[in-house]
Amino acid sequence: MKSAFAWDCRTSAERAAGRIESGDTVWIGGLTEGTRAFLDALAERRKGMRDVTILAAPGVGNERLLDEPVYRDAFSLLLFFGDALTQAYRGADSVDQAAFLSGGSDAAAEMLCRHFGINALVVGVPEPDVTGTVHLEQSASAITLAFSRRPELTKRFALIEPGAAPGYGTALPLTGFECFYADTGEAAAAV
Repeated sequence: MKSAFAWDCRTSAERAAGRIESGDTVWIGGLTEGTRAFLDALAERRKGMRDVTILAAPGVGNERLLDEPVYRDAFSLLLFFGDALTQAYRGADSVDQAAFLSGGSDAAAEMLCRHFGINALVVGVPEPDVTGTVHLEQSASAITLAFSRRPELTKRFALIEPGAAPGYGTALPLTGFECFYADTGEAAAAV
């Protein structure tokens, strides 16, 4: 059942991928089958782009999905609890390292944004409630919410997955996100 919340959902997987440009760095908040539509559309554009980096949050199947040749050959790929966090932490000064260690997800998001120049956020979500809010699965919720608050992330896409069970993690308001339905790749209709 579609939410009664009238969010602006006028984009598609292809249009969202079309907004990513050479040099962009994209945070994928929880890799799901829905985010595959976005990554597939982005991989189709690989010949016209250079230096696109994908950073992915933890989640089931991340290693398998990001190890597929079509993605590995199209983008620079980093997992959050691996290369991305290690590179950012090692590249930070001692003040940023201390802030990260004591500041949790917000400090990690700030450090990763500064180090990698993250400017886009793509997250697979269940359908929003009537207020336009979704609840993310626990494994990726805190860091993805922290990224959603970063002003330098000017490209924000929510891949709505009809039928997906709501998570029990952090509430993520979809205000400011462009949305599309992941099962069809079609734009979600504002109600």
